[in-house]
Amino acid sequence: MRVTSRRRSEFVGLIQEVNLEALGSIVSELWVALHEGRNIFTVGNGGSAATASHLATDIRSAVSTDCTFADQARVWPLADLVSLTTATSNDYSYEDSFAVPLRQSLSRGDLLIAISVSGESPNILRAVRETRTRGGRVVALTGRPTARLAADADVVVAVDHDDYGHVEDVHQWVCHAIAANLRSVGHLALNGGAR
Repeated sequence: MRVTSRRRSEFVGLIQEVNLEALGSIVSELWVALHEGRNIFTVGNGGSAATASHLATDIRSAVSTDCTFADQARVWPLADLVSLTTATSNDYSYEDSFAVPLRQSLSRGDLLIAISVSGESPNILRAVRETRTRGGRVVALTGRPTARLAADADVVVAVDHDDYGHVEDVHQWVCHAIAANLRSVGHLALNGGAR
């Protein structure tokens, strides 16, 4: 159990280092996109794809539970579109697996949430470039703050640690914090507080 105890302590330490101002900015980006009926796309590879999917579900859940504009929520976890992802990878390239669907669907002002522990995944970086080209906004959850993904994002939460598991765990915590804050803001709005 020594390993478990050490990992718990490290996780708590990393949570305490999360930039809460950046996290608040992500909530604001999402609130604006949801309120204006814009598309929100989430992307990631491997474990980060699962996190991106989970976040998309939580955003929809938060909106449907606590927001007056639930019918406007358009949240798309791109990695969940397995047939489209594999067809694009086959017909174009794996590097284009998310960029091509974004080229077909993303409009100016839409939001991309890109999740990558390394921050160097070619298909994620290409998706970010496509989003930029089309006038979209980019939120990033990554590991190293020096990663290319961090440099290309409007708002970034970076978890600077060598252990992928820790970074993924903190990313999931951040996503749950985002959903909780959306619920809170949405609840206030329903009751005449925030607008």
